[in-house]
Amino acid sequence: MHTHRIPTDPLWYRRPAEGFLEALPLGNGRLGAMTYGGVHTERIELNADTLWSGGPGPRDRAGAATHLPALREAVLRERDHAAAHAIAAAHFGGPQTEAYQPLATLRLTFPSHGEDEAADYRRALDLDRAVHTVSYTAGGVRHRRESFVSAPAGVLVLRLGADTPGALTFRADLATPHLAAAPSAEPRTATVSVHGRAP
Repeated sequence: MHTHRIPTDPLWYRRPAEGFLEALPLGNGRLGAMTYGGVHTERIELNADTLWSGGPGPRDRAGAATHLPALREAVLRERDHAAAHAIAAAHFGGPQTEAYQPLATLRLTFPSHGEDEAADYRRALDLDRAVHTVSYTAGGVRHRRESFVSAPAGVLVLRLGADTPGALTFRADLATPHLAAAPSAEPRTATVSVHGRAP
């Protein structure tokens, strides 16, 4: 018996994302990216599943279980979420309770055209192939970007193209919100990395 998968329609838009909720996600379960599809500046927010605040160590709080009935009472019966939060903060949270952290933001700046100069703009996420594309015409040149996250290789892949030779120029920079971390570039190996500690 053969089964045929019905293709999924892609998600597509006629303008770049203006905020996080409009950006399109890519990921492999370990590495994630939110792509905005900008014309003059492409913004890609990066996450890695190993980046958490706090550090290793015991997180058990002695006597916490005795406060669980009061917490349940506040949430379920009294619907008093402020009291529940106070109980949880006082008796259940450990020092620097961990929270997932953003890794960095990759920005690609295309100096040859501005945000308002694009015609025939389209950004899309092909859900079957997990590929994000951005295409537009600026200055008589058709530009196309494709991106995906490879699970076997563990990398984010970006492919940039233009239909006119020599028309593609850009600057890449990496910024991180973590004050104790610093992005660095190694031109010989074309590697950009972030080293440091999360809060």
